[in-house]
Amino acid sequence: MKAIWWSAAIFATSMTVATQGQNNASASQLANSAKHARDAGDLPRQADDLCRAATLDSKFEKRCEKAKEELSKALAQYDADYSQAVFEAQHKDWAGAVRDLSKITFGPRHDAAQALLPPLRVEAHIGSPEEISRSALQLANTFYAAGKLDDAESWLKYVAVPAMQTDRHQMETDIRVYRETMQVANQLLTRHDLNGASQKFKFAAGIVPNGPGDPKGQLQQIQAQMSAMQHPTAPLNTQQVAASQANANAAKLQGLLESGSKDEARGDFRGASKAYAAALLLDPTQKDAIAGRKRIEARQTGDPKALEALLQQGVTQFYAAQYIQASDMIGSYLSKGGKPHQGAAQFYMGATLTGMQIVADPQDTAHNDELRQQAQEHFKAARKLKFEPVKNAISPKILDQWEQTGDTQ
Repeated sequence: MKAIWWSAAIFATSMTVATQGQNNASASQLANSAKHARDAGDLPRQADDLCRAATLDSKFEKRCEKAKEELSKALAQYDADYSQAVFEAQHKDWAGAVRDLSKITFGPRHDAAQALLPPLRVEAHIGSPEEISRSALQLANTFYAAGKLDDAESWLKYVAVPAMQTDRHQMETDIRVYRETMQVANQLLTRHDLNGASQKFKFAAGIVPNGPGDPKGQLQQIQAQMSAMQHPTAPLNTQQVAASQANANAAKLQGLLESGSKDEARGDFRGASKAYAAALLLDPTQKDAIAGRKRIEARQTGDPKALEALLQQGVTQFYAAQYIQASDMIGSYLSKGGKPHQGAAQFYMGATLTGMQIVADPQDTAHNDELRQQAQEHFKAARKLKFEPVKNAISPKILDQWEQTGDTQ
């Protein structure tokens, strides 16, 4: 009996040692995989491999934390690169935008960066004539398939190599025929020639089903109208009338929300307030209308939560290079007594004014000097409040102005 117990104990111990050996071997393999990932510039995989290794062997815990920190810094830098590229593209610095987007090799911004690169490379004339023409033709095909014919035409002008001229001319012909057919169809519809209009809309839908003017939808409406004329139906019942009214209200509500948003963005707060109020009459629980009304009220009442939302929206406008809107929103936060994020507000106000100076007419020296002086005052106020920005997320040109205020403290 004792021999059996002893054998079982030896077996259990040997299995424990074997399992530990397998864990260590697996952890080492993961660490080796992490090294290859780092050599390839794949920081997400490096962090994943090292942290999986740390769950098997605690000696890898520090390396796991270091890899996660390195990944976090890289993602913050990619956010800054993306924001800078958007700014450059908006100001037609195509080569600069391509340069900064090309740095983004992984993370949440990667897919968006890759989608933006082809058109920017075409605009910047980066690549051989064949590469530029091929990319331009692909973009034209994409917009053509989406029914955006004006955009498709704008890319066709970059298709210059002889080998692709047949495809270019075919698309140009299709677009021209489509437009001519739609014009005739609408003329026939105006003259109440439903049969003729139906044939033309059907032909246009065969070229671009989702093109401008919605030929497919027009055709369906005409066919329904012709059918109703041949087979009159009973009047709409109460439920149908209610459903029709609900659809009309939904469309009106969406229009009011869009109007309020546009008015607010351009500083017409009275118009925005009226639009949001009208939207709430249609639907008192509509979240976007409630939020919009609160933002407008924050400019007058100083409600802390609404002011914080206003500041966040202003910072978002700054990163979108919409400096006038950003200046107005952040300025309202400061003037209405926003307290918890005073340092951030002062910094982003200075950054916004610096952005306005960068894109301003360089010949207007008086205006530029005024913007620079105002920006410096806000930067100094932010420093007094001990605010420190995430430098990787700020444009180098704006960061230079911020650093200069540090030299004068």
